[in-house]
Amino acid sequence: MRGFLLFCLVLQFPVWVTANNEYTVLRVLPQIAQQGTEVEVSINGHELETASEVLFYRPGISCLEIRNVSEYPKNGRMEKAEPGQAIALRFRVASDAAIGEYFFRIRTEKKLSELLSFWVTPFPVVDEVDPFSPVNDTPETAQPVPLNSTIVGYQPAGPPNDLDHYSVTLTKGQLCTAQILSARLGTHHYGGLTDMSIEVISPSFKRVARCDDSPLLSQDPVVSFRAPETGDYVIRVGQQMDYETLVRHYALHLGEFPRPAVTYPLGGQAGEQLKLEVFYEDGTREVIPAKLPEKVGDYEAALVELPTVSDFPGPLPAPNLLKVADFPNVFEQDGPTTEESAQIIGRELPVALNGIIKEEGERDWFRFSAKKGERYRIRAYSRTLGSKLDPFIWIRPAEGTESKRTYEEDDSLWDGHDWEGHHYRHQVKDRLDPVFLFEPDADGEYVLGVGDTRREWGEDYIYRIEIQPHRDSIFSYFPDYPSQSDITRDVVGIHRGSTLSRPVAIQNGLGSEYDGPVQLEAKGLPKGVTFHCPVFTRNDPVILTTFTARADAGLSASLVELIPRALEPGVDLGGAFAQTTGATARRGGYNMVFNKTRFAAVAVLEEAPFSLRLEQPKVALAKNAELELEVSVQRRGDFKGAVYLEMEWLPPGVTKQPPLIIPGGETLGRYKLSATNQARDGSYELTIAGRENEGGLPRTGVGFHYVAAPPVTIEVSDPYLTIELERSAAEQGKRGVLTGRIHHLRDLPGNATATLLRLPTGVTLVKEAIIKPGDETVAFEIEIAGDALVGQYKEIACDIAITDAGQKIHQQTGAGVLRIDEARN
Repeated sequence: MRGFLLFCLVLQFPVWVTANNEYTVLRVLPQIAQQGTEVEVSINGHELETASEVLFYRPGISCLEIRNVSEYPKNGRMEKAEPGQAIALRFRVASDAAIGEYFFRIRTEKKLSELLSFWVTPFPVVDEVDPFSPVNDTPETAQPVPLNSTIVGYQPAGPPNDLDHYSVTLTKGQLCTAQILSARLGTHHYGGLTDMSIEVISPSFKRVARCDDSPLLSQDPVVSFRAPETGDYVIRVGQQMDYETLVRHYALHLGEFPRPAVTYPLGGQAGEQLKLEVFYEDGTREVIPAKLPEKVGDYEAALVELPTVSDFPGPLPAPNLLKVADFPNVFEQDGPTTEESAQIIGRELPVALNGIIKEEGERDWFRFSAKKGERYRIRAYSRTLGSKLDPFIWIRPAEGTESKRTYEEDDSLWDGHDWEGHHYRHQVKDRLDPVFLFEPDADGEYVLGVGDTRREWGEDYIYRIEIQPHRDSIFSYFPDYPSQSDITRDVVGIHRGSTLSRPVAIQNGLGSEYDGPVQLEAKGLPKGVTFHCPVFTRNDPVILTTFTARADAGLSASLVELIPRALEPGVDLGGAFAQTTGATARRGGYNMVFNKTRFAAVAVLEEAPFSLRLEQPKVALAKNAELELEVSVQRRGDFKGAVYLEMEWLPPGVTKQPPLIIPGGETLGRYKLSATNQARDGSYELTIAGRENEGGLPRTGVGFHYVAAPPVTIEVSDPYLTIELERSAAEQGKRGVLTGRIHHLRDLPGNATATLLRLPTGVTLVKEAIIKPGDETVAFEIEIAGDALVGQYKEIACDIAITDAGQKIHQQTGAGVLRIDEARN
């Protein structure tokens, strides 16, 4: 019966996915391979028939072959594929490839795929037996597997909750570690939220170990133990929380490898030979040497992998990380400290403070000197690097320092970690570590305290607090498109001979104050591609960039850095591209695991079936006015379909009409812009983006060609004039006059016509008024119907039509009051 229920669920699965999630790539199977091996990887998705390149984000894996196939694995079964639905890739994993995750994208002639994940393990890969059979559903039928292997499994949706069992033979005292890779696996596209647990059962049917989450791996569990007796042990894996999801693959690393949980210290100075105390998951410890690199990398490159530990011969799955800095460590002293008896650092900043909270309610205090006007970035490393400590930091002036500032900091926001993300929906363990700016307001001594937010403690409640000079920075990323999946258009795909517009969001680095001009530099563009970025400042939340590919550009893809450059001389401005996308998302956009990259993926694609041109306006867009621009479509080949057009970015205070659709067979349309009174004066570059109106899926972009018109320049300026309408009154059934005083702000290019807006029902304008250059007043004759409602009507406005350089502009002004009185006998 259970098999029948699962079979029914599988039959429903394709409908659920393809109806809502038609991504370029839906599945990558397998998602993991051993170092030094070749593996065939099955890709299932849409429009894959012209796949011709795999773009990896770091070295270690190469693609040897891409071929179309007629079937693909799905949920433990082989399924027939329609043309374009499935391809096979042959990956070669280098023998020295780093252990861990490898991002990649697949380039077809039409599109660059979503960000995908593949993993490298040090162990041979073993497949779970048929996930839909009861072979490994109980301890008695556990699947025998060898130690030091990675088991690739799949958990179908319940009910009942699927439990997979694996057996290994251990001798008494033998080390065994089981570690899950599931929540971090990625490539689930809104259908793979998973929260697994591990349980170990001894030969005498006693629970030896159990784990749900872990400080090091977040939602992915890990257990490590010494066998209490000789015999066959059962490793049970299943869902701790059974979410309503249908894609739950996992990799179980199972072997004799030691599992470091955390180290002390958590980092050191570049070039230093550290003595690291390693805390293992099985409760043991050892001290090992660690030589840190001579140079400190930027951002994540300042985190290096823990060297080989104990006597295990090879690398570990999910290595621990150490923070490398260009300043020295300071270690907590023996014995308790208080705010009054704080440990004196005894050296100038910057430094890294290191210690352990070993007792309940313990706070470690350090004393240091700082000067007024200095700015320091305070960054805690605890949860980020696997410590159990949830740090809380206090900074207060020491006795005798005339400062009024105190700091009490717990968690942190995304900008403190030099990434972008939603501060509420996007939660990661790193954000439990406080990051903040310390700005002393007086010269003198200060004390810094650190403890656990929950008053917890232990030998592995380790902290590292870095105090270093602040550096201004600006980060950029691709914002989500409205009503579209956030994982589909986070790339730049430029069709040959076309331009692509891409809004870029600007995020100021923590505490950054530089407000001068900035421009983004694109480094690593494909050959034949140019990039244009306007000059912007920290006050511009989103800017419009454009990428253009020559008609003879070769089809290719590359990883591009978008580097912010300060245009004022002598300014040291940091920053980088910072894109985060959910690895496994759930409803409402909530995420706890993210794919994060400092590179924008840019590809040259096949020629699009149409191109666009936007009319260069001959006049400025005045505030409180409207301006229509002509848009033309140049069709290629036999393309005669409708084209969907929309502006993806507008200057502040400028609004747009709803999307414009130019019907099939037609080539011209008009797009209306409006400027509010709050629009900023200035010159701006604008473009309009378009795609086919039919034949694709708007939410994911599959099936569409996206192009943009070459940019045009638009001026936003003050209006030509304003009209101050005077209060007026008229009786039912009679005529009246609304009079306005004209204030000229710019010279009129000729006569203008004026009408009234928002007139009440029953009131009509007899004829439009003519305004000539230099006129100081204007009069509007109105007629009141006999049944018009008596009362006072506000917000009556004027619409002014002005023709300048052959282009008509509509401007609104005024806010008059009209009173309608009862007819007199």
